Amino acid sequence: MTLILSGRPFERHDFGHFERLRIGRSEECEVRIENLGISRVHCEIVSKGGLYQLRDRGSGNGTIVNGVRVKRHNLNDGDVITIGKFTIDFASTAPWVDAGGGGRSDAGLPTIGVEKEDYAQAREDSRSLVRGYLTSLAPEPGTIVLDKSRYLFGKEPTAEFKLKGWTAPRLAAVLIRDESGFRILDVSSKCDAVFINGKKHKHVRLEQDDELVVREHTLKFSHGVPEGAES
Repeated sequence: MTLILSGRPFERHDFGHFERLRIGRSEECEVRIENLGISRVHCEIVSKGGLYQLRDRGSGNGTIVNGVRVKRHNLNDGDVITIGKFTIDFASTAPWVDAGGGGRSDAGLPTIGVEKEDYAQAREDSRSLVRGYLTSLAPEPGTIVLDKSRYLFGKEPTAEFKLKGWTAPRLAAVLIRDESGFRILDVSSKCDAVFINGKKHKHVRLEQDDELVVREHTLKFSHGVPEGAES
């Protein structure tokens, strides 16, 4: 898990086997965030059968995953957790599962037996079948074939789409390719960096001919591959 504040990654936590990870400002938490906007035990991640579920612990500010407030949520690789002013980028090679949670009662986590290495390869193979590209309209024209799992918008040195200006966040948005297509998440501190077809979005699936604006970048999304490119 990578902890992010104001778009800037500043702390990373790597865990092997565990049954429960608590996140909050208490000294008892495995992931401690010293901030008054965070509850003593804000939320926790419970491991069962190699899968992971996020559970809100009755926090005052709530727990948000991919822009949606949740009580329980089955976590998948690439999920973005927001608590207060902080964002947590969750990474996992565990099997992809239905998010569940929301307003539903918890029926327990799935316990499907899948070798992690085999599943990770199967997921990568599935992703490779998902094709898409962006046509840049500003600041410079061009075509970007989306052949990686994720793309970053920001001042971060590793960002594929660089943002300029002293007010630009180090990390404003993340474009993710998964087995179902492409989605973009606004991870800026004010959640005001991403506009799709003129409307502000925190988390949205991209559809054919969507116009995507992230600060100075204006792009048009298309499924498939550009004309003349290898299929």
